[in-house]
Amino acid sequence: LVAGAVHEARRRRYEFGRAAAERLLADLAAGRLDLADRQAQRDVRVAIGRLRRLMVETDDVPAPLLHELRSCADQAERHGVEVELVPVIGFLPPLAAPHRRALVEPVIQVLACAATHARVTVVASWGEVVVGAVGDGVLPHIPTPDGAAPDGLASNVEVGWEQDGDRVWAQARWTAASR
Repeated sequence: LVAGAVHEARRRRYEFGRAAAERLLADLAAGRLDLADRQAQRDVRVAIGRLRRLMVETDDVPAPLLHELRSCADQAERHGVEVELVPVIGFLPPLAAPHRRALVEPVIQVLACAATHARVTVVASWGEVVVGAVGDGVLPHIPTPDGAAPDGLASNVEVGWEQDGDRVWAQARWTAASR
């Protein structure tokens, strides 16, 4: 039962990523997607970021959240964005994949719209993990929690957004469920 549930969750996430990539490729092939358009570039970067995060989420590493953030930062750096990934402040507790997904999604959004530089920080303790990202970009709209991540936002992750001129900031906060 557990293996079946894990397989089904992974299949749903893969289908979400595949559908987004398929839509973008179909639009490109039909001439409806102009890669010179900033919004099109952002959409492509978000899709790539989500697929890369999905690919590394099952890697056996000591700090999966940091591994996923590094993967997203690498993707942004390939597009010319200088990303400063600040070392974790505090103790990083083990997090389930849905919580990591919800924490990383705002980072993907910020990195996708960053023009030249971004900074990602993680502050953690036993009962709380806060991931923040700031970049020199403009979000076309503030993402809503129900559309933020493939499986929806984990119930104990809150996300805040702020746009100030050409700077965008996002913060995701996971808090341990009360006992």
